[in-house]
Amino acid sequence: MNKPPGRAKYDWGSVTDEQWQSMTNPEIARMLGIENKAVVATYRARKGLPSAPRVAKYDWGSVTDEQWQSMTNPEIARMLGIERSSAVSAYRTRKGLPRDPRVTRYDWGSVTDEQWQSMTNPEIARMLGIENKAVVSNYRACKGLPRGPRETKYDWDSVTDEQWRSMTNPEIARMLGIEGSSTVSNYRACKGLPRGPRETKYDWDSVTDEQWRSMTNPEIARMLGIEGSSTVAAYRARKGLPRGPRETKYDWDSVTDEQWRSMTNPEIARMLGIEGSSTVSNYRACKGLPRGPRETKYDWDSVTDEQWRSMTNPEIARKLGIEGSSAVANYRARKGLPEGVVGAVEC
Repeated sequence: MNKPPGRAKYDWGSVTDEQWQSMTNPEIARMLGIENKAVVATYRARKGLPSAPRVAKYDWGSVTDEQWQSMTNPEIARMLGIERSSAVSAYRTRKGLPRDPRVTRYDWGSVTDEQWQSMTNPEIARMLGIENKAVVSNYRACKGLPRGPRETKYDWDSVTDEQWRSMTNPEIARMLGIEGSSTVSNYRACKGLPRGPRETKYDWDSVTDEQWRSMTNPEIARMLGIEGSSTVAAYRARKGLPRGPRETKYDWDSVTDEQWRSMTNPEIARMLGIEGSSTVSNYRACKGLPRGPRETKYDWDSVTDEQWRSMTNPEIARKLGIEGSSAVANYRARKGLPEGVVGAVEC
């Protein structure tokens, strides 16, 4: 079946050449009652129409040379009524204007060589009244200055070899007054120190072979006082232990062949007391069972050819009582049906 034009849903002919040149995509979208401005952008590209006047619509000429040098992109954006400062940044680049005085507007000369070596980016930022420490980081990189005392500001020597082996990164971080454990992790890697007792800090030996076979990762995690079940999963994989009763703990045999064909994954999950339908989906794949009535459970035949051409996926979903429009989109693709009014336009 050939795809219909689809774009006839909107009155594109009412947009004049002058409007294509002077109006932005959101403005044309509002004029035509289109919710998504991307539809307009796609139509422009498909018809070879002028690109939206992202630059020309603002009064750039009102910005003086002094303002380009002294004002930041957000400040100029507010002055011109531009929602996003990225438009100002793009205009600077396109016109070869100064790049934004976020670097030159602060008193960098007041920072001594000693301070560059001994102070962190947040500390220098606070000293200069800079809200974002990334500005300091960028300035360091631009000027080839030291990267900051990420390692030397903490008393790493106070950590003994035994503590490196027995304590986790968060524990060492708390001991040294470090906010994030990633700093400790990076220091370990830089210095070739042990990676930390990710496995040895828990009493894995207390878990019997029977428990490894019959208990899930979350159950073992709770038993050992581990916050996340991913640690248990990683330990199983590293030690070659059983992967856990993801399939065997549920009464799969109670599901008949007819139910596998006629019930969806969420329906079977609710019937078996399974929290997520992905477990059912995985079991179907492992056992070579039918994938579920993703298509056959809905009355697709009640949708006429005209409706496939003129209605959007959400509209058809509401008509058939489908919660999400993705099921309609998948059915269209699988059956080679038209993409719909909006689907034929959007990319």
